[in-house]
Amino acid sequence: MNRRELLVSAGLTGLGLAAGTLPGRAVAAGRGSRRGWTVTPVDAGEAHLEDVASTRGSTWAVGVALLDGFQETRPLAVRHTGGGWQVTPTPVDTHAALTAVAVAAADDVWAVGVDHGDGTDRPLVLRRDGADWRRIEAPDVPAGAFADVVAAPDGSVWAAGWASVDGAERAVVHRYAEGEWQLLGDGLEEAINGNALLIGSDGQAWLALNPGLARFDDSSWTMVEDFPADGSEILTGLAEDGSGGIWAVGVAHTGAGERPLAVGYDGESWQPVETPDEPGQLYDIAIAGSRPVAVGERFVEQPGGDLLFEPYLLEVRDGAFVPADPPAVPEGSTGVLTGVVADRSRLWAVGAVDQQALAARRVIAPR
Repeated sequence: MNRRELLVSAGLTGLGLAAGTLPGRAVAAGRGSRRGWTVTPVDAGEAHLEDVASTRGSTWAVGVALLDGFQETRPLAVRHTGGGWQVTPTPVDTHAALTAVAVAAADDVWAVGVDHGDGTDRPLVLRRDGADWRRIEAPDVPAGAFADVVAAPDGSVWAAGWASVDGAERAVVHRYAEGEWQLLGDGLEEAINGNALLIGSDGQAWLALNPGLARFDDSSWTMVEDFPADGSEILTGLAEDGSGGIWAVGVAHTGAGERPLAVGYDGESWQPVETPDEPGQLYDIAIAGSRPVAVGERFVEQPGGDLLFEPYLLEVRDGAFVPADPPAVPEGSTGVLTGVVADRSRLWAVGAVDQQALAARRVIAPR
């Protein structure tokens, strides 16, 4: 199960908040770390960041603020102002969280997630097209949540996640245009969660699912046959490179445990991309310059059998994903990277370390 799905279906227990999480520690302000990473504090108390978007000179991250011993949550949206991260108020004061953000324009930002305020999961949609966030009426479903959002070149906004359909959990995609939501669900009947969306430069839409991967053909989704339908491979992140190639990352459930999963599409077929054979999973991917970079968490067994979760970063070198230095965190910390994005000059990564929001950036070195 991917981290965003855990957030909306398990009340944050998958975010390192279960028993055994280490006490909170502040992340050092402006801390320079390996390979040029700079960690900048997010003044949001105990919190987690889930996703980050940076385009058109606007950088935003979203997640969840943790209240009352983690029994209560609030949506968290922060903006990078140049000197640091600024928390921006949202109009939601119920038990809710944000899981994804998209920047349609410098003054038009969308965020999605889940609102559990009435005791049932409901899709949550926020839009900031001026000075403040406002709530957009979400699709009317008995229950559900959004896991990802993208702003399409034609001005529409797409959101993916899950909804209760005829009493069963089903993956859904909704497209918002001219003030109306349109359900794009044909072909997704066998999938239970839409994890990540990508609309490529050619207008082609891809959807990472639990399980599998689907491609949209203007009227319905077609499942890609290269991926098993048994849930052994779950994709949670998608990105397009400068040549039109598509990259996807996630987790493979193997006999030896969870392993990082990566695949690539060259315009004709999907092929596996080598990853380290070590416990861990990936949540998101970005193209930094021309190099794919993926983030997630690595599982490190401690004396006595306990697991330590560490921020994990892989990048492609010589055709394979290999470990690279993540942002530095305090020794012995429990942490994860859940979102990554690249703009023209910087790579941004977000997540959490010991119940504190983690946000870091580094300059993209020319190749």
